[in-house]
Amino acid sequence: MIYGGPLTQLTARQHKMERREVFAARMAVPQYLNWSSTPITFNRDNHPDMVVAPGVYPLVVDPIIINTRLSKVLMDGGSSLNIIYLETLDLLGIERAQLQPSAGGFHGVVLGKKALPVGRIDLPVCFGTAANFRKETLIFEVVGFHGMYHANIR
Repeated sequence: MIYGGPLTQLTARQHKMERREVFAARMAVPQYLNWSSTPITFNRDNHPDMVVAPGVYPLVVDPIIINTRLSKVLMDGGSSLNIIYLETLDLLGIERAQLQPSAGGFHGVVLGKKALPVGRIDLPVCFGTAANFRKETLIFEVVGFHGMYHANIR
């Protein structure tokens, strides 16, 4: 989750309800948006003549990691850091013994705080569909969901 904006003013009850919705595995009865049956496609007719910084705009995608499709993953091509939570590795069935030592902590995810990764791991990631896809191996910094940060850095 990215924290900030008007959602920071929610009550504790509203935060709890929001967390339940975000971390819900699957709804019992799918509820689709009215427009979701209409495909959205782009081709060269929609492409600008020049792209100033290709690959640096954030997208929400559904990549496949180790034969598991993840949903609603924020990919920021302009970032030099890939983060995956330890709990996600557990759900993917990846043993913690496969983690390599991390080079150190990182800053900038939460203002004024330093994140301490548990380790790092290289994972194959596939984007797209069977008809049009790209597969890359990405290096992820692995962080625990709780206790990700330590005291303020000055």
